Amino acid sequence: MTPFGAYIHVPFCARRCDYCAFATWTDRAHLMTRYTRAVVSEICPVGAITDTDFRFKTRAWFLEPGDSICPHCGRGCNITIEHVPGFPRVPGSRRVYRIKSRPNVEVNGHWICDVGRYNYAFLDTGRQERFLVKDRGWGVEHTWDSVIRFLAAQLTRLVSDDTRGRVGVMASAHLTNEELFLIKRMFLQDMGIRKIFLIDPREGAPDGFLLTAERVPNTRGATEIGLKCGLPDLIGLAGGLDLLILFGTDLFERFGPDETKALLETVGIKVLFTSHQGPGNDAVDIVLPATPAAEKAGSFTNIKGRVQSFVPVRTACGEALAEWSVLVRLAVELKLDPGFYEGLISVEDIRAALARDVFFFGPRS
Repeated sequence: MTPFGAYIHVPFCARRCDYCAFATWTDRAHLMTRYTRAVVSEICPVGAITDTDFRFKTRAWFLEPGDSICPHCGRGCNITIEHVPGFPRVPGSRRVYRIKSRPNVEVNGHWICDVGRYNYAFLDTGRQERFLVKDRGWGVEHTWDSVIRFLAAQLTRLVSDDTRGRVGVMASAHLTNEELFLIKRMFLQDMGIRKIFLIDPREGAPDGFLLTAERVPNTRGATEIGLKCGLPDLIGLAGGLDLLILFGTDLFERFGPDETKALLETVGIKVLFTSHQGPGNDAVDIVLPATPAAEKAGSFTNIKGRVQSFVPVRTACGEALAEWSVLVRLAVELKLDPGFYEGLISVEDIRAALARDVFFFGPRS
């Protein structure tokens, strides 16, 4: 076999050479060790060279790769999640062990940032795997059927009594295009609920390369669907609500857990969809286990308007369901436009409806 060589460009140079056409930074020498460690582990053909956070934790041949989209910022980098299929090999151990870049020249080239590469513990740590239903005398059981019936009854009561102004919905740019489309279609178009907010997440520091200031994956998608980020007047809002449905914990992270909990005391019924345990659990009446992007199908729209779809990499934890699935079941229970919602069997069905209703997501010539 003819021997061959590979040139690995380490872009942290003391100065840029005139003939060099590669990306080069002369002010980031402190990143060199992390960069070289990550790139060597990625290109090793047999997996013998590993990164320090992976080394001695498991064996590469125990892992199953799955393609996904990074949810940690608005770039939408293409990634491969390497995980133990099924249940952990050792009780209590994690299921995800490594994330690698997946080439896409239009988005992230052949690389991902450190946040996307190393911040994968959230897929295993602190997950909300079970229902949390506080004893309020409402007769709600710890099952999806019971919760959906309860929500449908409350929404039917409030909308039919023409008190729809006392219903609030807090959406999140962590949700997929399909889920945001369903929220707008169900609550605004079909039920006439106007108090729908997309909480503006706090920005982080961009790295000037891939990591964006937006620390959510789908702000652009929400904007194109017609849900724009903004902070509600929480003091004025909370006192006028009988039912508040929250998708994610952005509200608590933005206003602070203690302040938010105090302000929500006056809300009649508070329901939270979340994939992780957190301070919101103490502030609401019902907590519903949801799934992160790695455990559901959907699509995100990145900051440049590129729509990227993904499929589940692994099975959901515990009793968690994807939000789109719960929303469709809730719409059917509410008997909203049966000809439409009863035909939404899969994410692909919802995506097709989104393409018909929102020009941005339609066929491109």
